[in-house]
Amino acid sequence: SVTDGNANLTSASTLAENLQELVEWRDRHAPKMPIWMTETGYDSAGPFGTTEAIQAARVPRVVMLCLANGVEKVFVYRESGSTPSRHACSGLLRNDFSPKPSWYTLETMIRQLHGVRGGARRLPHPDKNVWLLEWQANSEPLLTAWTVNDTAILGIDFGSCTVTDS
Repeated sequence: SVTDGNANLTSASTLAENLQELVEWRDRHAPKMPIWMTETGYDSAGPFGTTEAIQAARVPRVVMLCLANGVEKVFVYRESGSTPSRHACSGLLRNDFSPKPSWYTLETMIRQLHGVRGGARRLPHPDKNVWLLEWQANSEPLLTAWTVNDTAILGIDFGSCTVTDS
């Protein structure tokens, strides 16, 4: 298991809970003011880094959590960078501009969420390791799903549907 260097280890609240609190604060003090996440991402090496594969899994998740919880725009830090030093490896492209796996997973997420308006709601699942977000895209439901750690059985019969795996 790889430790998430971007996680706040001193807080028991999750990113989703923190975003919900921010939206509630905004609604009380500055209704309808847009919320932007102007810098998020994951190093894929260096002192705070993970691996390119873990970066590829986490970048779309953090963007989806932001969008699902009331953030209007999300900017991923950085476009390019693969030098294994503090935050210099956060890019979706390597220094030679070749795409990292996160380039493709983020692209897949953007394509799949095209047409989605508003946030999403988290659906319950008996396994707390499984995250399910239900979105509305062009009057059709769209489900995004992932596990926080390792693998799990989704255990849902969707009938006829399209499955896209990043």
